[in-house]
Amino acid sequence: MKSIFESNSPFIRFLNFLADLIVVNILFVITSIPVITAGAAVCSAYSVLLKRIRREDPPVVKTFFKTFKSEFKRSTLIWLVLMIITVFLSADLYIIYFILGEEYRWLQFPVLIVLYIFLSIALYIYPLLATYETGVKALLKNCVLISFGNLPTTIFFTFIILLIMKVAVSSNKAMIATGSIFLFMGFAALFYFFSVFLIRIFQKYTSEELIQKDIDDKDR
Repeated sequence: MKSIFESNSPFIRFLNFLADLIVVNILFVITSIPVITAGAAVCSAYSVLLKRIRREDPPVVKTFFKTFKSEFKRSTLIWLVLMIITVFLSADLYIIYFILGEEYRWLQFPVLIVLYIFLSIALYIYPLLATYETGVKALLKNCVLISFGNLPTTIFFTFIILLIMKVAVSSNKAMIATGSIFLFMGFAALFYFFSVFLIRIFQKYTSEELIQKDIDDKDR
């Protein structure tokens, strides 16, 4: 029984892992409260979790806020663009469903296709931003490359997100339960789950295609 509580035991490592997820989740929720800062919060969470999967054992709080500070401008700019496009496409769907007549209902399909393509590409923006040092143009190019080059994973990610949303809106109790889980640890757990796949995807590409960065070695 004593070996279970040794610092290197699987049990203690698992507890440390859960503690890290909870801390990352708390930091993410707090830094997302202004909404406009949510992009930087997502980038920072991925920075910590991707490093953890690579067994770099980063100091969670320090790494989170260092990324938050260094990538705040780009992350926020990208977040605002993502929100504007999402609102625009969502408004199109609203008009098609509730304002235009039935004869225009077919217009939903091209809009849904564009929305899916846009969101599937957006899934990779912040993990890439947290991992690689590239310009915005190269970042977008890499998002398209990875999104369509790993279509089964992209579809799987989208399915997971839609499933969570469907469960959450199925009833008031489900919404409260889902909200409570995500406020406690859910966001970080979801990012970590995605990061397991993202690490393998990123390893497919050579350093010539994506420029590796380590923000711990940079003074920004």
